[in-house]
Amino acid sequence: RAIVCAPTLRDDGSVLQEAGYDQAAALLYDPCGISFRLVSDNPTQLEAQAAASRLLSLVRHFNFINEGARSVWLACVLTAVVRPILPPAPMFVIDAPTRGSGKSKLANAAGIIATGRPPATMSLVDDVDETRKRILALLIQGSPVINIDNVDVPIGGAAICTVLTEQSYSDRILGASEIVQVPTTSTWIATGNNVVISGDMTRRVLVARLDPNCERPEDRKFDFDPVAVARQNRADFVVDALIILRAHAVAGRPQCGITPFGSFEMWSEVIRAPIVWVGLADPILGRQSVVEQDGGASAVADLLRVWHSVHGDRELPTRQALNNPPQDLLGAIDEVIGS
Repeated sequence: RAIVCAPTLRDDGSVLQEAGYDQAAALLYDPCGISFRLVSDNPTQLEAQAAASRLLSLVRHFNFINEGARSVWLACVLTAVVRPILPPAPMFVIDAPTRGSGKSKLANAAGIIATGRPPATMSLVDDVDETRKRILALLIQGSPVINIDNVDVPIGGAAICTVLTEQSYSDRILGASEIVQVPTTSTWIATGNNVVISGDMTRRVLVARLDPNCERPEDRKFDFDPVAVARQNRADFVVDALIILRAHAVAGRPQCGITPFGSFEMWSEVIRAPIVWVGLADPILGRQSVVEQDGGASAVADLLRVWHSVHGDRELPTRQALNNPPQDLLGAIDEVIGS
């Protein structure tokens, strides 16, 4: 399935923590010279809660808009640590209203905990073919964590949807007629200001939104750098992540009454449920805002298109423009009001 550089979880909830090839998990584990503490076979719920607190202490200075957004970051870390055992996994969007809010630090900290290095990065362009090429190149490279950085166009499209919900991705290599098929065992992150999620992507993402509540967030001073702390204490944070997941597995993987998450059932069972089980907010609670955000953006875009088809580039008062308007324009206006 993959080569991993830290202990991880097997499908049955046991912890793979002996270096070498593990036949049961179909994973090759190479710790790359890092020494990790052994994870107990039977950690308790209290130990899992303490482990979650230690992980979240890394982001205690970040102004998440709510506890659900904070849980999304924790879900991102847990996912990245055990991603090869999960069939599909959602994308984690780290969003804020302004620059300097700490989005890249959150993404880098998650990548460093899971792999020892920041995520591979790509930019998103409004070009379907170019996006496909970039996705394929990173998957061929085997990047375990990928960050779509500084997103300034709507996130969507068939290629990104496929890598999030399918276990493999096929496409043609640039400059050749050869079609390659690669596994989709990467954890996907996206960062940007006021990110827009479009189309079918709305059901494939979880959003951790920040709001620093100040005019110049880049000027804030803190008593530690979360990226540096993640790098210095990576081995301990990996163990903390596995304590949470192993304790939940030992308890029989209780689902705590959470609602279904279509296309990501195993992810919900293995990653989402443990977060709720240790007493934290459900990380998918913010999904409705993603749907509402996309609905509003799409409705406004539709209104502008219809408006242009009716009135062209002419400048005219609103009262005149809306004097006996055609039905399609009225319908577009109603959609905006409703969204």
